[in-house]
Amino acid sequence: MLSPLPTKVLSPVLLITQLVVIAASPIGFAPLSGHRSRGLKYFSSKSDPDKFVGFHYAPKGEAEEYNKARTLTAATVIEQNPYAVVYPKRGSFSNNYWECQVHVPHNEQRAIDEVPKLFIPNNAVPPGSQEELDEYIKKEELEPAKTVLFRQPAADVVEMLIPSQYLEKSPSNPANPSGENSLSLKVSCYSLR
Repeated sequence: MLSPLPTKVLSPVLLITQLVVIAASPIGFAPLSGHRSRGLKYFSSKSDPDKFVGFHYAPKGEAEEYNKARTLTAATVIEQNPYAVVYPKRGSFSNNYWECQVHVPHNEQRAIDEVPKLFIPNNAVPPGSQEELDEYIKKEELEPAKTVLFRQPAADVVEMLIPSQYLEKSPSNPANPSGENSLSLKVSCYSLR
């Protein structure tokens, strides 16, 4: 029978294991299906006084709207897909898209840290089925309109889906579902050309 490792040996092993996992992953978040999280550590940057949330990509007109509002608006949100998509790392998009960096000011991070979050496994909900996605979120005892979602549609891609309730009304598409910027998101968009 093997004896357990002494605590003095086990602690450094666990620390090294944790460091390897964090260093090997673009985000420090790999929950089991249905796991909830209370932080946004996996989408943050230590070097920036603001909390880096991620990248959003948009055509020029929408990016200019975000720059003017200084936050994400509901420009592209539709009832069938009421989310703005944010990525933790740079993506490969055509030159027609602008890159928008999404941040939260250091003194306003509490709202995004405390917003309900849920990881949606790939096979949990059929693609494009908002009704089934809402039911899945409700089964986890969360409100669909108030829950920030995470999904991994491809091995090397993680998406954060911000519900329209946290997006300001779009001047170019005022009928789109929207709310207010209660997460204090700040956005700066730049041309990729």
